[in-house]
Amino acid sequence: MFYGSPLSSQLGVLGEFTPQDAAARVRDEAGIYDKINGNRGAVPALDLIYEQVQSEPTDNGLYLRYLDAATIQTYLDVAHQFHEQLILDLQIGRSDPLTEVRRLEPFLRDPSVHIALDPEYAVGPNGVPLQTPGTITGAQINDVQNYLAGIVAQGKLPPKMLIIHQYLDGTVINGDTVRDTPGVSLVLNMDAFGDVATKVDKYRSFATRSYAQHKSFNIFLKQDSRVMSESDIEAINPQPDVIFYQ
Repeated sequence: MFYGSPLSSQLGVLGEFTPQDAAARVRDEAGIYDKINGNRGAVPALDLIYEQVQSEPTDNGLYLRYLDAATIQTYLDVAHQFHEQLILDLQIGRSDPLTEVRRLEPFLRDPSVHIALDPEYAVGPNGVPLQTPGTITGAQINDVQNYLAGIVAQGKLPPKMLIIHQYLDGTVINGDTVRDTPGVSLVLNMDAFGDVATKVDKYRSFATRSYAQHKSFNIFLKQDSRVMSESDIEAINPQPDVIFYQ
């Protein structure tokens, strides 16, 4: 899965390429995993930052800058063309997760569209992103899961992914209350960069959490001290279900 925003190359891989080029490259990357992971298969996807927190107040009062619908549609059209999945990434700011997910309902009725949440930027109604520690709760995750499950049931859609990008231990509160929800595949992404040993140890720690229904590993192409190969990642135990390139 390739992560980022077309607004800046500093935000991840998607800022480095056009939508068409990104889709072609992530398809090729998935093909590498497909060749080495036995019968598990590999599905390419793009994780697009739909809303990005700002350090200064915004007109909407939420410290959030949104991509316009036309840009999202461009990436969705490319995802359809290349038979890929599209994840819309939410940084929440002063809003709350369910309110922000609801904004995307027209896109979520497409079977290829899924959601990711960034807890560290969910600063509550009085916080300031990048200054105030962000958190989301198990109850908020359940609310989003229930909402996505409703869309799945109404539209007779395949399950929706809900990805939690977690970097710090305390950013998910009461994670043990998170429920398995039919129609939703919950993914816990270990969102950290650094040296290989530290990343793998942190991933294994996160993989034991009760809400890690599916496990995910993140590669930072610019920040990691060594970029792990596909074979390195396949050798991690337990094996990740989802791999991000950022």
